[in-house]
This record gives sequence, C-alpha cells and structure tokens, in this order.
Amino acid sequence: MNNAQELKVLVTSLLKMQGRKQKKMLEELGFSASFLTALGTKSGMPSINRVGKMASYLNVSTDYLLGVHTPGKAPKDVLREVYLAMPKKDQQAALQSMIALSGESDPQKSGQNSSVGAASKKLQSLIDEFENELASYIGELDSGLTALGEKINALASAPDQREIVMAQFLAMPSHLQKKCLKEAVELSIGSQE
Repeated sequence: MNNAQELKVLVTSLLKMQGRKQKKMLEELGFSASFLTALGTKSGMPSINRVGKMASYLNVSTDYLLGVHTPGKAPKDVLREVYLAMPKKDQQAALQSMIALSGESDPQKSGQNSSVGAASKKLQSLIDEFENELASYIGELDSGLTALGEKINALASAPDQREIVMAQFLAMPSHLQKKCLKEAVELSIGSQE
C-alpha cells in the first residue's frame, strides 16, 4: 500500500502523463493549493473522499492510487497493460515522464546500473516483442486473406453451367437449335402435367 509520499508521486506522474496541471486539478476538486506539497511532508494519508475525487479526476481506481493491486496480477503486468493500451503517441510521452520523475536526465548515459535505464530498456524490449508478434500475426492474416481472395476470384471468373450450355447452343446450326428448343418446351410442359 502506498504511503503519502508515494501517493504524491503517483498523482504527479499521472497528471504529467495526461498533460494536466496540478493547479487546475486542485481548483476543480476544491483542494487547497498546498495539498500536494503537504502530502510529501505529512505522514498521514488524505481522506478516502479526497483519494476518490483524485482517482475520478485522473480516470483511475482508488485501489490504483492507494497501491492495492489486483490479486494474481503483478504491478509490472498491470503497467504493461496500461502502457500498451495507450495510443502510440502517448507511449513516448509516458516513458519520458517516468524518466523525468526518476531524476535521471538521460537513462541511456547512466549505463546499466541505472534502474530507470534498465526498466526503460526492458519496457522497450517488451514493446518491441509485442510489436513483432503483432506484425507476424498480421502477416499470417494477410496471407490467409490473399489466398481467400484468390479462391473467390477463381470461382467468380469460372463460367457456370448455364453459360457453357448457352455457348454450346449458340454454336449449333439453326436447325439443331430449333429442335433443341422444341424438345425443351415439350419436357417443360410434360413436367408440369
């Protein structure tokens, strides 16, 4: 469960990721201007009512703000799901916000010892793996659709029996055409009786 300092960091992170301003949130929720600053210095947590208001404003659950995780799901799995559900343009901004909040100016320069750098690389690796799997699936689906399209085109371009019979009929001499028509009419009348 998060303490007050962790709650402050999480709320601040969510605001930055969503491109929102702290001042506007505090005004809209009716909190004092020093509310978030006080969270970092006080040991007590805000009331559940205030946590609920912040969760609603940030479009997350109170459990998420309080650090209560869904049983059976590790926090990294929840983070991965949330990250992958973001539009592509927001993923980079979210990653940059996490890096900025960590205090690292450039996790790539700080080497392998940087936990943020390692987490960033791992997250990017997971994203790349997911994108590769998705591209492979799309490729297989595209191949299947192409094959299906070829079969449909082959069936559509194949002449049906009526066209074949009509072509043969028209190729006959006129005296045979008349004889065939006469027999067809007799068969038709006979089947109706």
